[in-house]
Amino acid sequence: MGINQLLRFAFVVVITCQFGTHGKVRYDGYKVFRITPRTQDELKWIQGVADRWETLDFWRHPTKVGRPVDVMVSPAQQLDFVRSASRPGLEITTWISNVQDMIDREAAEMINSKNDVNAVNFDYNQYHTYEEIFAWMNEFSSSNSGVSMVKVTTTYEGETVYGIRIAKSPFAKNVAYIQGGIHAREWISPATVINLIDRFVSKYGSDATVTSMLDNFVWIMVPVYNIDGYKFSHTDDRMWRKNRNPNTGGCVGVDLNRNYDYKWEGDGSKCAQTYPGTEKLSEPENSGSKDFLQSFGTDLKLFIDFHSYGQYWLYPWGYTEKVIAVHPHRDDQKALATKVENSISSVHGKDYLVGESGPDMYPASGASEDFGYGSLGVKYSYVVELRDEGTFGFELPARQIQPTAEEIYAGMKTLGEQLVAEYA
Repeated sequence: MGINQLLRFAFVVVITCQFGTHGKVRYDGYKVFRITPRTQDELKWIQGVADRWETLDFWRHPTKVGRPVDVMVSPAQQLDFVRSASRPGLEITTWISNVQDMIDREAAEMINSKNDVNAVNFDYNQYHTYEEIFAWMNEFSSSNSGVSMVKVTTTYEGETVYGIRIAKSPFAKNVAYIQGGIHAREWISPATVINLIDRFVSKYGSDATVTSMLDNFVWIMVPVYNIDGYKFSHTDDRMWRKNRNPNTGGCVGVDLNRNYDYKWEGDGSKCAQTYPGTEKLSEPENSGSKDFLQSFGTDLKLFIDFHSYGQYWLYPWGYTEKVIAVHPHRDDQKALATKVENSISSVHGKDYLVGESGPDMYPASGASEDFGYGSLGVKYSYVVELRDEGTFGFELPARQIQPTAEEIYAGMKTLGEQLVAEYA
């Protein structure tokens, strides 16, 4: 495949994914291809494809030999993509044959579900619109003592990003912060945070570990960080990832998880899924949240950013693929993550890879785990990729919400025990 063909390919992908906002974007016939590099040469080949054509929608980037790479491609470009990515001995398989089929099934489930926003009857087993989540947050906070809504930041389109603040003891000074939904299409992330909030509050007073966690820490949990993008993923484009900053030159959106200020780098096409913005903290979501989190000073003891998918529990550094010697807390971060993973896997047998974000997954500058550790000074700063390992990708069925929440809840109790033992 020649350079002109590849450029036309990239252009068509951009047009399809970035400008299809008049009416709901459909993904009829879109396939997700899976490529698993078996040698270092094959890995470098696929990394080259990803680097040259950054506007392709790589659901899972090339990271390690033996680790799958997933990429979604439009029907018109599938043959060209396979040709451009192929080399002798490298197997390219169709992992998801029609993305729209999965989207349609999910939409039907949401229509048929009981989307009652009353805190007592709220369906924790379904995905919800932001309007439903916001109504639930209001109801839940007003119905439970020691629970309130707190403003964390604002969005490009003027939405207020709220967190649920759980403060059961007036003497608790230490703060634990959790956020979900920074990438709009990763719906299992907000659903998991919502379930964690409910479990923490409902188990207070009956579960000794949870009671200790809430007595000794103020917990602030943000179900939907990227509100603009999340709303758009429900109304217009299920596969939307970024925020809704219109930028200049046509392509919409900044990847908020490339826009933090620690080791931010400004390279990248505005049409890329990972476009980092014009400068560090250019987006109000991130600049505002930094101000909010910095206000806690050294009392901030935990920063977790929930994503999907892949099943990883990752610690800094993420900005480089090299293991940097100067990292005083690496051993503690890894040790705690390993204990957390053991608790997670004990529930349903799902293994999460524990590792250093850049070396063990893939390098990304301006990302949240480095922000938490490098900018905020939080020792225990993690980015977590939730279920699954690629069978459903971003279209994780609603029936997996509760199993995911159950295993993460078990992991969070283990993490909470460590926080209390170390800081209380």
